[in-house]
Amino acid sequence: MTVGRQAAASAAVLPTRRIGVPRHPGPAESQRRTRAPMTTVLLVLGELVLVVCAVVTFFLLATHQLSLPGLYYDEAADAVPAMQIVLGQPVELSRGAGVELFGRTWPLMVMEYVGAVSTYAIVPMILWLGVTPEAVRAAPIAGGVLTLLLSWGMLRAAVGPAVAVIAVWLVAIHPSFVFWTRQGIHVSSLMTVCSVGATWLGIGWWRGGGSWRIVPAAFLLGLGVSIKLLFLWYIGALIVTALILRPPILSRRPLVRWRDLPALVVAVPAFLAGASLIVLYNLQTQGTIEVLTQNAVTTSYGVDNRAFLPNLLTRIDAFWVYLRGEHFWYFGQQFLNPFYPTIVVAALGVIGLALLLNPEARTRWRQPAFLVLMIVGIVLQSTVTVSGLGPTHFYILYPLPHALIALAAVWFVRVGLRFAVTAGVVTAAIAVGALGVLIALDLAVDRDYHAALARTGGVANYSDSIYDLTDYLVEWKGHNPVAMDWGIAKSVQYLSRGEVNPPELFGYTGPTPPPNWQDWLLSYIEDPWTLYVFHDEKFTVFPRWEHFAAAAEAHNRKIRPELYIQQRDERIIFVLFTLRER
Repeated sequence: MTVGRQAAASAAVLPTRRIGVPRHPGPAESQRRTRAPMTTVLLVLGELVLVVCAVVTFFLLATHQLSLPGLYYDEAADAVPAMQIVLGQPVELSRGAGVELFGRTWPLMVMEYVGAVSTYAIVPMILWLGVTPEAVRAAPIAGGVLTLLLSWGMLRAAVGPAVAVIAVWLVAIHPSFVFWTRQGIHVSSLMTVCSVGATWLGIGWWRGGGSWRIVPAAFLLGLGVSIKLLFLWYIGALIVTALILRPPILSRRPLVRWRDLPALVVAVPAFLAGASLIVLYNLQTQGTIEVLTQNAVTTSYGVDNRAFLPNLLTRIDAFWVYLRGEHFWYFGQQFLNPFYPTIVVAALGVIGLALLLNPEARTRWRQPAFLVLMIVGIVLQSTVTVSGLGPTHFYILYPLPHALIALAAVWFVRVGLRFAVTAGVVTAAIAVGALGVLIALDLAVDRDYHAALARTGGVANYSDSIYDLTDYLVEWKGHNPVAMDWGIAKSVQYLSRGEVNPPELFGYTGPTPPPNWQDWLLSYIEDPWTLYVFHDEKFTVFPRWEHFAAAAEAHNRKIRPELYIQQRDERIIFVLFTLRER
């Protein structure tokens, strides 16, 4: 009897449910379930709108007065083969290396450590816009748009949507990104398409996604090497960072799983396919190997690769130049955002504080560690080079430094919210204020640089007077022009659509010409219609005037000035001469 009463009492308090009949949610629960996906959709749409606005802002900043500054030699070096492909002209090949296909010879490299990827990217732009400076710059700008979109996806997967949106905005308006990208062939800017795309695929694999993501990631990494050899810095940093974040011995999750082995096997030929331009080039010429050997100790730019500490200090200074956006002296005036060093140091401090105070941040320590290790790894490797120690090499870092700043801003707000709503409001106000100042100063620098370009047209080897020089050489058909300094021939060749192809008579041998230079010059001296194109002394790269004057005297020739071409500031930049018998 007692047992029966207890069972009845229990039945009275327990919820009753008929087996096989589903329980229907109440009205409130249905609304919550409906609202959740709707909220997610709205948040993603809002995020997408912000990213599109950032991309459009970048596009407008990068395409404004696109023909300025004047077409630079390094840009033209990639553009000339693209023009020749489109116009059906014989294609100039670095060291004669190319691939025979469809009855034509296709270039592999533009120079020993720069592949022809950018050349092929310019081809559709020339078909669209014609043989113009705008066509040369449209290709890297398209790459910049793709880099921003890929950065959003990669950072969204790595550190979350809020950080991704902030970082994309910071990159989109960053002066170095805007102005280096519009002249992106000069800095091989297409590398970031490969680096960010490969990293996004790698993050998906790292987090347990499909193993076959390794294959396209490997192809992109190889393609990055084909674009420019320094992409190896990114690959090296990526490998070391992965080993530090998940050490093979100490980690409970192995870096490589058994199920990954088939994909890893296929990834090797995928990488080689991406790197095929530089691989085939060296099978034919060993050109890259020779350059690496010749520049292993001291480069042609005078960099001693054994001087690690001096080189590191130079690179750190170049890193700040890159962040402050002050590299563009050739626009006629330099501007900068002085806030960047402070904000980067503050970002590191905030991340350290968040790791101390916020247990949730400590569970995500790999997020800032990945960004810091990649930046440090690339900077350290950059102390060894085959060329110089300039800031343009740090284009490969996008979007890592800006993602670090964005991550610090988001974590700063979260730390505040852990203590109180008021603290969260205060930290949010500080974070928004700091980001606002950073953005406002960057936009001001962008504005000032565009104003300087409109006023000067660029200076020195970036001057728009290269257009005047080309117009004169095209119009004056009687002369046979030769380039007596670097920075002339390729630009003229492209801008004239291949009508004017001045040989380079200076020799890439520093302050003195090569030993056989006099013999080389003789055949041109004998032609009275040879037009010698020099830079004015202030803009000369390879000084040859004294040697030229001595050769003219030795062969009883009188130097006759033909034309002086000025920059917009009325400084003479090009001087054209002929030789006449005395």
